[in-house]
Amino acid sequence: MRVSSVHIRVFSHATEDEEKVKSLFSKLVSPEYLKKHPPVLQRVKGHYGDELVIMTLKVRGKESMSVFEKVVKRLSRSDIDYLLLSLEKRIDGQNLFIRLDKQALYRGEFRLSQADPVHFRFSVRGYSKTFLKDLRSLIMETAFKG
Repeated sequence: MRVSSVHIRVFSHATEDEEKVKSLFSKLVSPEYLKKHPPVLQRVKGHYGDELVIMTLKVRGKESMSVFEKVVKRLSRSDIDYLLLSLEKRIDGQNLFIRLDKQALYRGEFRLSQADPVHFRFSVRGYSKTFLKDLRSLIMETAFKG
């Protein structure tokens, strides 16, 4: 089982410094990857007419597994436990959805969150009959290996 790609999405609200929000990607992928594949910015109007910038980065290949490992290894034990407990709700097909606290990520902390998060969609390739079991094992092995 392996992670073949990851889509990372974050919203920059009108009250936020767009460059600061964009800097979150550098906490997740290598500078070389970012240089070759900068995030795509989409400017939209929010619910109340305020400007919103949707930043999306598509990561493929070895770098996607690196992002997965970085996220999972940096989660606390309680977040790993919660992730494993809620795993079935986080899967759609062969995609795993995780949301991290954006404000904590600015400080270099990796925490699960639903409020104003950084969104991750990990595309995971594996055998469909044992997908959930294998994904659970991949998360545990990644989280707890030295």
